[in-house]
Amino acid sequence: MKVPSVPGSDRILGATIVGEHAGDLIVEYVSAMRHGIGLEKILRTIHIYPTLAEANKHAAGNWKRAHAPQRLLRWVERYHAWMRGCRSLSTQVLIVLTRALVYIVLPILRSCVFCNCVKSGERR
Repeated sequence: MKVPSVPGSDRILGATIVGEHAGDLIVEYVSAMRHGIGLEKILRTIHIYPTLAEANKHAAGNWKRAHAPQRLLRWVERYHAWMRGCRSLSTQVLIVLTRALVYIVLPILRSCVFCNCVKSGERR
């Protein structure tokens, strides 16, 4: 199966399919070319498994992997690595604050409740 496309676009220029039931498989590409549907939309279309029509989705997936924006993917990968690093730091800060709340603030509140300071409106 060979599906040429316009450089920089997912628009289909044609399709060559050799093999048994090629006529059944080429219908999807003829329809896509007629209605201006690109390989991206063919990839997002639900194809029944296991059938020969799944080969069309596989061809569209190969096109997408070959045309992935490498520079953008590297940038996104660095951004997420940075966010994971920050998140681990913020998680550590959250743990420290939680411990401070449990060991310092809650005992003070409990002592006020037990001595009825809260009910009478007095402050310590």
